[in-house]
Amino acid sequence: MSILSFTNQGLFTGEFDIDGFNVDSFPQGLTSGQQKSALAFDGNIALETDTLVPASGAFLGGVYTMDIDPGYHGKVFAIIDKDRLSTQFTFNSASEAQTFVEAGYDSVGPEIRRLAALGYV
Repeated sequence: MSILSFTNQGLFTGEFDIDGFNVDSFPQGLTSGQQKSALAFDGNIALETDTLVPASGAFLGGVYTMDIDPGYHGKVFAIIDKDRLSTQFTFNSASEAQTFVEAGYDSVGPEIRRLAALGYV
């Protein structure tokens, strides 16, 4: 897995249209700890369409579900858990089941950058 830094993130608490980038995350089937995981991505407002496609994948005992604008096809996303362990996937708009790569500490989102700037990590 390659080290990537993402500009946007949302939590798996039922956030719709994360930061206006046409990406939704859902809490169904996740524990309260898993709901604190972040979906990190590089948003592009120009990709917005009226139709989102479902995406899901298993990570650390939970099945994470999202709806993503098909314009993100081929873009890398990451799920980062509350302990900063992450997995990445390249979004395939033609398949609901996404292929997650192995877990590692290789994804950085806005929250982790903020914690690092404050000296917490």
